[in-house]
Amino acid sequence: ESPSQRQLRLAQDGLEMAQGGLKIAQDDLKSAKDELKKAKAAKKVEAAKKKVEAAKKEVEAAKKEVEAAKKEVEAAENKVNASPAQELPAPTVDTQVKLPELQEFKANEMLDVSGFRNFVAPNTTADRPLFLRKHLLNVHTKAVEALTVEKIRLVSLVGCPGTGKTWCGWLVAYTLQKADTKTLHLTIRNTHVTAIADFTEKKQYEDVSWNGHMLKRVLRESECQVCIVDVSMDKAEQAQDIFIGVRQLIEQAREFPTVKFVGLMSGHGESKIIGKPFIEEYTKPLVLWSWTAGEVQQLCTKLKVDVLPAYAVCGGSVRFLFQPCRDQTGIQRAVRGLEQADLAKLLALDLGVDDVDKKHRTGLLSFFPRKGSNEDDESFEEGVSAAQPMPRSDFVIKCIKENKYAKFEDVLAMYTELEKLNAGAAGSTFELLVHLFWRDAAVRKDEVTLTLGKQGTVDHQHVSVNCSQFIPNPGRIEDYDAEGTVFDVPAV
Repeated sequence: ESPSQRQLRLAQDGLEMAQGGLKIAQDDLKSAKDELKKAKAAKKVEAAKKKVEAAKKEVEAAKKEVEAAKKEVEAAENKVNASPAQELPAPTVDTQVKLPELQEFKANEMLDVSGFRNFVAPNTTADRPLFLRKHLLNVHTKAVEALTVEKIRLVSLVGCPGTGKTWCGWLVAYTLQKADTKTLHLTIRNTHVTAIADFTEKKQYEDVSWNGHMLKRVLRESECQVCIVDVSMDKAEQAQDIFIGVRQLIEQAREFPTVKFVGLMSGHGESKIIGKPFIEEYTKPLVLWSWTAGEVQQLCTKLKVDVLPAYAVCGGSVRFLFQPCRDQTGIQRAVRGLEQADLAKLLALDLGVDDVDKKHRTGLLSFFPRKGSNEDDESFEEGVSAAQPMPRSDFVIKCIKENKYAKFEDVLAMYTELEKLNAGAAGSTFELLVHLFWRDAAVRKDEVTLTLGKQGTVDHQHVSVNCSQFIPNPGRIEDYDAEGTVFDVPAV
C-alpha cells in the first residue's frame, strides 16, 4: 500500500479505538450513576464525566486525522489520474458514423463488407468481399450465444494469423447491434487505438499506452453493454496487461457490473485474455481453425480465380493468398530465425499452443481439429486445448530443408505424426526426408543400394551408389535430367 493509504488505515484504526474508549467511558458513566443512586457516590460520577469528555476529544481528533488522510489519498489518486501516461488524450479523429447494412449471412458464400472501410484497421481489407466459410459462422454464432448467457462475462477468440478473427469480431458486433445491444469495438494496434461506439461514433487515438484508466473512460462515455477488444501488440506482455485490466473490471463488479467483453488476439494467446488458470464460471474460450485446402478451393470458385496453388505457400492462413511471394519471404525469415531448440520443437509438432512470446513461430503453424472437418467440428468451443498444431504449409516444411539444424530423425518423427493427420503435409515431409538422407549419406561417403521398380510389379533392379563420388556443389536435378546425364535406366 502507498504511504498515504497506510496513513489512512492507521487513522481509521485510531478512530475505531477512540470510539471504543468512548463506549467504555459511557458505560462507566452509567455505572457511576447507578452507584450514585445507591451510594450517592458523587465523586465517581464526576470522574466518569471527565472520562467521557476526554474520550469525546479523542474521537474528534481521530476524525480529523481520518479526514486529513482521506484528502491525501484523494490528492494522490488525482495526481496519478492526471498524469500524461494515464489520461486518455484528445482523439485525432472524432466523427459520426453509420451502421452498415449487410446481407444475410450464408455459409460458404461471399459477403460485401465494403461498408466497413471506415471501421477496420489498415491491415484489414474491406475492398474484397468476405468469404463466410461455415466454420467462421459456427464460431460467430457460438460467440453471440455465449454473450446472451447471464453468467458469461468474457469470451476469448484466438487462432493463427489470417484465419478471420478480426472479421468474426466485427460480425459479432454487427449482430449484437442489430439486436439492439449497445456495443463498443476497440481496435488496439500498439499505440494506435480506434473506438467505434454504438456504430454511431468513431474516435481514433495516437501515441497512447493503453491502460485500465483509459478503458474505464471509454466504457463510461459509450455506456455499452458489450465491448469487443481486438488487440495486436509487438510485445506480448503489453497485450496481457490490457486483458488483466479487463478481468479486474469483471472481478471487481463495481462500476461496470453487467458489461460483457470479447477478447481477440492474433497468435495463440488464449491465457493472455482469460487468465491462467481461467475462471470457468464467467469465461468462454473459442478458437478459429486454420483454412483447409477445400475451403480455399471454395473461395477460389466464388472469386472465379485460380489462387489454389498459393495454398502450398500460404497454407492455413489466407492473409497473403493473393501475394504468395510476400508470404514466402516472411516464412523464410521466420524459419531462419528459429533457434535449434525451437526447430526441434517445430519438427516434433511440440510448440505450445499458447506461445505468443515467439511470434515468428506462430506464423509457421496451423490449428486444426484433432478429429473431423472444420465445418462439422464442435471442439472449437474448448479453445486452444482442442487444437492440433502442425506446420502451416508445404513451403514451411521445405524451408526447413535450408536449415542446417534439421535432423533426419526429427523429420522422420514429424512424418510419422503427419502421415495420419495431413497427407499433403506428410508428402512434403517425405521429400525432405529423402533430401536429408542423401545429405547425410554424402557427408559419411556411404555406399547405398537402391532398389528400383515400377509400382505393382515384381521386377526390380538394384543400383549401387557410391556417395563419395557425389559432386560437392550439385545443380538442380531438373537441369541434369534435361541434359539426359543422370538417368538412363528405363525403370526410373
